[in-house]
Amino acid sequence: MSYTKSYLNSAVENYTHELSTFFERNALDYPVGTIDHFAFRLLDLDDYKNFLKFILPLSESAQFIVRDNRHLGTAKLLSPISFGRFGNPAFIEFKESKPETIGKEHIGLDHAEILVSDPESYFTQLKSKKINTLIH
Repeated sequence: MSYTKSYLNSAVENYTHELSTFFERNALDYPVGTIDHFAFRLLDLDDYKNFLKFILPLSESAQFIVRDNRHLGTAKLLSPISFGRFGNPAFIEFKESKPETIGKEHIGLDHAEILVSDPESYFTQLKSKKINTLIH
């Protein structure tokens, strides 16, 4: 895949719309907090390298590791990306898919982690609406 700033902006716009729809559909309060970082899942090592060629010139700094034969990286962007009311994160995570998940998982903008000021009350609200949560 060829990555461009237009592709990145479109992925963020679509994700922000889906996130807003999720909050509205479930009658959830918008979190008092902001997105800490967002992440891209990449198809394989070639796709990972391709993404690096795109994202590194847009980055102030970056770090990389290989864990369980998978390439993972983070970067601090020169300019934060707007997720509308969810904030403007400057950090991006990017990761090569696990070989056993290729073709089974979504490729592209994978997640955004939202930091909230009062996690306990927020998780209580989610649980009361029977919404599964992923806590890191």
